[in-house]
Amino acid sequence: MVKFLQGSNFIGEAMSKEKSTCFTGHRIVGSDFNIERLRELIDCLIQLECYTFITGGALGFDTIVAKEVLERKRNKHSCNRRYKK
Repeated sequence: MVKFLQGSNFIGEAMSKEKSTCFTGHRIVGSDFNIERLRELIDCLIQLECYTFITGGALGFDTIVAKEVLERKRNKHSCNRRYKK
């Protein structure tokens, strides 16, 4: 199902709710944070044909996720990153 986001702050025109993933987390990332596990999770989601990733815009976890998704997009994965202002 494709849903148009009218009157929202989202960037982009449409997204599939069934193929979208939203990440949120703390501004201060703990020393036990495992970046490799996050990378594996994002790669697994891409293999499951989830190409829309939604994240906040705060420094910390939101930024880490955004950077990882953008890295995959640079490497020719079909990722779309959306964020809310």
